[in-house]
Amino acid sequence: MENDFYKTLGVQRDVDDAALKKAYRKLAREHHPDANPGQDAEEQFKRIGEAYAVLSDPDKRARYDRYGHIGLQEGFDAAAWERHQARRSAGGPAGFSYEGFDPSMFEGFDLSDLFGGGAAAHGAGFHVGGNPFGGGRGRDINLGLAADFEQAAKGFQTRFTYARPERCNRCAGSGAEGGRRCSSCGGRGTVDTRKTLTVKVPPGAETGDVIRLRGKGAEGRGGQGAGDLVLRLEVKPHPSLAREGLDLVTEARISPLAAMLGGTVDVDGLGGTFVARFPAGVKSGTRLRITGKGVQRGERTGNLLAEIVIDGGLSPLDEEGRRLALALQEHLESTRSKDTKEEA
Repeated sequence: MENDFYKTLGVQRDVDDAALKKAYRKLAREHHPDANPGQDAEEQFKRIGEAYAVLSDPDKRARYDRYGHIGLQEGFDAAAWERHQARRSAGGPAGFSYEGFDPSMFEGFDLSDLFGGGAAAHGAGFHVGGNPFGGGRGRDINLGLAADFEQAAKGFQTRFTYARPERCNRCAGSGAEGGRRCSSCGGRGTVDTRKTLTVKVPPGAETGDVIRLRGKGAEGRGGQGAGDLVLRLEVKPHPSLAREGLDLVTEARISPLAAMLGGTVDVDGLGGTFVARFPAGVKSGTRLRITGKGVQRGERTGNLLAEIVIDGGLSPLDEEGRRLALALQEHLESTRSKDTKEEA
C-alpha cells in the first residue's frame, strides 16, 4: 500500500502551509541519516521528503487529494479518469483513494487511457512502470532518479543501468517456438536486456521534474518505434535548507539580547557561510535576504532567506555583556523620558 503523505508528516488533511513546513522541518531533523545511521532512518527520511515535495506544491497536492498517488504519475489523464468514473455504477466507489483501493475499479478499463503509455508500478530502488496492454509502439519505461539536495541545486551527471525489454531473437517476438511457449522469453515475446546510460541533470532541478529520453524505452512490435525512458527526479530533503521556488530558506538563531541590540548572524547556505545583518528590535519570523545565493535555474537565480528565531532564554552575561545591557537600559529609559517631555 502506498504511503499516506499526510500521515507520514503527522498532519491533518486541512493543514496550512506554515504548519506543514514546521512539521516537515521537525521530522527532517529527527530522521536525517547523519543523525540516525541505518537503512530504516534513510528510508523514513526519503518518505518524509517525498511527502513534503507533493504537499508543499499546490498543484500536486490538489491532484493527490483528488486522485491519490495515481494522479501524480507521469502522463495521468484526469479527463479519462473522470469519464471512467462516470461510467461506473452509482453504487461504486466515488473516487480513487489509496486508503480504500478497490481492484474492481479497473474492470473493463484500459489503464493506457489514463497514462497514454505508462501506468506506473513501484519496484525496489527505481520506480518502474509501463503500459502492459496491447502491441504497436513500445511502452514507456518510468524510473525514479534519486538525487541529493545539493546535487539537484547545482546540477549533476549520473550513470545508471536499467532493464529494457527487447524482441526475443529465439522466437522473433512471437512468444512461440515449434508450437510451444518460447523457452527463452516464456511466451512474452521480449527479453529484458541490461542497458547503461549517462544522463546530465541541469542545475535547479527539483522533485517531480521529468527527463524524457526518446526511443530508450521498450522495443515496439510490428516495426513500430520504441517507447521512451522517462526519468522522474526525487530530491532528498536537506537537514537545514528548504526550497521555495528558487529561494533557499533556513533558520538564523539569535539571542534575545542580540535581537534588542541588532547585529549580524552567520547563515549557512549552499557553497558556504554568509553574513546577514539584522536591525535592533528584530522579531522572530523576520526574513533576512542574501541576494543571489539561492538556486539557479536557467537565467534566473533565487535568494537565500534566513528566518530569525529568537532563542527562549538568556545565557549568563559576562562583565562586558552586563555593561552593554545596562547601557542599553539607560538609553531606552532616556529615550522614553525625552519622548514624554516632548508630548507634554
